[in-house]
Amino acid sequence: YRIRPWRPADGEAVYQLAQRAVPEVQQWLRPVRREAYAPGPGSRLIAWLGDRLAQRRTYRLLALNEGRPVALLQVQASFRGREHRLALLVDPEHAGQVEAALAARGLHMLAALPPAPVGIMLYADQPAAIKVFRGYGFREERTLLTLKREL
Repeated sequence: YRIRPWRPADGEAVYQLAQRAVPEVQQWLRPVRREAYAPGPGSRLIAWLGDRLAQRRTYRLLALNEGRPVALLQVQASFRGREHRLALLVDPEHAGQVEAALAARGLHMLAALPPAPVGIMLYADQPAAIKVFRGYGFREERTLLTLKREL
């Protein structure tokens, strides 16, 4: 695996990664949108302005296997003392193999900033990622997004 920063040219491949990585139920609740992972120049400018106004910076790291994105870590570093945010997507075929490296890189990026809480939302079907972040001292807060019953 190779880790490098996200580039705009990676957009379509990362969008396809998100479709594979986000559980189907989550996609039903919050559909995976192309512009979130393959933003055009206008969307990138708006995101940059939003980051500037909120005094934060967003970094994206990709894990590649044979040139194909298999994981994405988004690091949102807050310079205003608010919570830093992480978001992790991992292709189910590569689960358990890239989470530790991405977590270490992402948390290292935040280490140079003034101390602030760090939050990450993970899905229950990401046990490898949950184990890695528990190892860094994260504690679990479970939430229920939806209930479903077949009639």
